[in-house]
Amino acid sequence: MKVPYDVITFGEVLWDLFDDGEDTYRRFVGGGSSNVAVALAREGRRVAVVAGVGRDRFGDELIRRLDEFGVDTQFMVRLAERTALTFIARNANGEPHFTNYRQASANLALAARHITSSMARARWVHLGTCSLIANSNGMVEATRAFETHAARHRAYKSIDLNARPNLWANQNAALDELERLLPGCALIKASLGDLVAFGIGIGDLKDIAPDAVVLVTRGAEGATAYFGSSGRVSIAPTPTTPVDATGAGDAFIAGVLAHLVEKEAGPGSAAWGDPNLWTDALSRGHSLGVIAVSKLGGT
Repeated sequence: MKVPYDVITFGEVLWDLFDDGEDTYRRFVGGGSSNVAVALAREGRRVAVVAGVGRDRFGDELIRRLDEFGVDTQFMVRLAERTALTFIARNANGEPHFTNYRQASANLALAARHITSSMARARWVHLGTCSLIANSNGMVEATRAFETHAARHRAYKSIDLNARPNLWANQNAALDELERLLPGCALIKASLGDLVAFGIGIGDLKDIAPDAVVLVTRGAEGATAYFGSSGRVSIAPTPTTPVDATGAGDAFIAGVLAHLVEKEAGPGSAAWGDPNLWTDALSRGHSLGVIAVSKLGGT
């Protein structure tokens, strides 16, 4: 049976507010789930997003903008809490520093009772670890409910480690969630910085999720795909001077997912262990990443 979506992203939809250095801020659609979904929509993929936003002007405008980008927003949940915000300052190299205003927001108030089976009916589902950082409003249970529905639909699961050390109680709490979340993953994406922040290595990820393909990004040095028992492919991106690196990793994983969807590649398929698949997937990811860093904003 044909599924209605190529990819459904879950968890993090908010506004990014960029400090322009002149006591004013510029606003862009943000959050890993939004960034990946927008990039996939631009690649012609059927994509929807599941997340909580407030019944406020910020929530109204987030949904309107995502609709304009071609992302299906029917699974966005409107809640009484305010829409989440993140303030972003960049250094001279375009690297962002995030100050998050997510506590007591609609983003974290999403709960298991809001999650329905149809929200996870896709070929791929994509999640980030930011949906697991705080359980005061039930977001962890919502994530687990989404995963359960995805498993029932036999969706392939993609995870972005997306470490935000300031959002976790401690490193052990983060590692406990990873050990629960990662088994059964088809695809795990992490930056070198994510691995350092979580205090883990590629071998640790393969131990937790032995069947997963692990993608590790290293900024201008490129990315590597680790697949099968010993398969490995590394590709460098086109050299570029970034304006803003926000969302670069999200654009990268969107490019990889777009390629896998187009090739109908997934665990167990003939192409899954083919180095050429991963060479092309990494190249597609880099091409979208270069676009993402060329202008301000994750989308």
